[in-house]
Amino acid sequence: MIATTFPVTVFTLALPQLEQEFNASLNAVTWVLTAPPLAAALALPVMGRMSDIFGHRRVFLAGSIGAGLTAFLVAVAPSLPLLITFRTIGQVCGSATTPASLAMIAAVYPAERRLRIMGYWSLAAAGSPVVGLIVGGPLIDAFGWRSIFIVQGCLIVVARGYAWLVLPRMTPTRRTQLDVRGLTALAVALGAGLTALELFPQPSARPWAIAAAVLSAVGFVAFFRVEKTAPSPVLPLDMLRVRNFSAPIVAQGSASFVYQAGYILTPLMLELEFGLSAARASLILVLRTGFFCVGAQVPSRIRGLTPRGSAMIGTAVMAAALPVFAASAWLPALALVVVGNILAGYGNGMSSPSLTTSVVNAVPEDRRATATGLQQMMGQVGAVIAITVSGAIVAAGHGPGRFSVAFLVALVPAFLSLAAAGLIQTNPAPSPDAAEDASASLQKADDQS
Repeated sequence: MIATTFPVTVFTLALPQLEQEFNASLNAVTWVLTAPPLAAALALPVMGRMSDIFGHRRVFLAGSIGAGLTAFLVAVAPSLPLLITFRTIGQVCGSATTPASLAMIAAVYPAERRLRIMGYWSLAAAGSPVVGLIVGGPLIDAFGWRSIFIVQGCLIVVARGYAWLVLPRMTPTRRTQLDVRGLTALAVALGAGLTALELFPQPSARPWAIAAAVLSAVGFVAFFRVEKTAPSPVLPLDMLRVRNFSAPIVAQGSASFVYQAGYILTPLMLELEFGLSAARASLILVLRTGFFCVGAQVPSRIRGLTPRGSAMIGTAVMAAALPVFAASAWLPALALVVVGNILAGYGNGMSSPSLTTSVVNAVPEDRRATATGLQQMMGQVGAVIAITVSGAIVAAGHGPGRFSVAFLVALVPAFLSLAAAGLIQTNPAPSPDAAEDASASLQKADDQS
């Protein structure tokens, strides 16, 4: 996890270097940040379903190999289009490790221990940006942005060897069909929708944005029609009736918007408005991820704190960080930037393990990687939307006020995340269980196929 994802955050500090080296605009180089998570979001359901079918260990190792190879290609990319391409392929490969690792955790640990283990998983996921910021910030200042991908490639080689030795081999292969039609329709719907959002702020591209939005709507209609009759669907529609599956997924997407908005806006604000170097800005951003690690351990250590309670507290704390950030840009006040990072990190740390645990516990065993892939997909979609919206607001405005507006806009998904977290059931009724109904129908369809 750390090896495949650590450049994601620190790479925002390299945007000024990319603009200068490739003689490109901020909107153009932002595709380095938006295209990889967009492609990863589209790939996550595929990787999750493949993990359930072909084995979690096998898919995890294959994804890590692909991520390692592309890291070295990124380090020698001669142009901006190739840089975006290699980064996108690398993040797609790395996305395979997420649902596979979560499914392996669920297979090894009983339900009563999963919240604590998910906290450790979240700590590792949060530790990845810490490594990136601590190591990558000084590397970018001293040797340029390419050096962080050389380090990443070497880390993945070591991590892959260790994973080969320790990952469990007990996950059976699922002999069933891969829902290619459903996955294709979902990819078209999401890809076209996010493309429309990316193009809409540009007046000259607005007709294309409208066309993409229409294509997205058609894609979603096609997806749900396909899923009704698919023998082994990506998303059994009965699962949407399971509140502890659907509510955490909505909360995840909204919370990711809030968290990623801060991640893209804060380093830009520190460099453009406060005049800090990449290394100094990375030290402030470490606080966010450090407190994420602290918050991730809280839900399993406070007796009586339910996943619903910790998710609601975490999303509320994240929402509270946004006006603090807005004030820090307007005044300006570096101390408030520090406070905002602490609140955002701690809040997301509290909510993330609880949301993931709720999803894992709500679905049948043979759908865990698929379900967590869909959940993480929503997180990636939220992050891509945040990058697009925040980047458009900053690019269209002038002075510190543009950052204040961008932070306040993020309050809308923050409140949506809080409301969705409140819908999680603390003790869901064991029957009738839509998840069991969906599992039974899937098993029947698999037997017939």
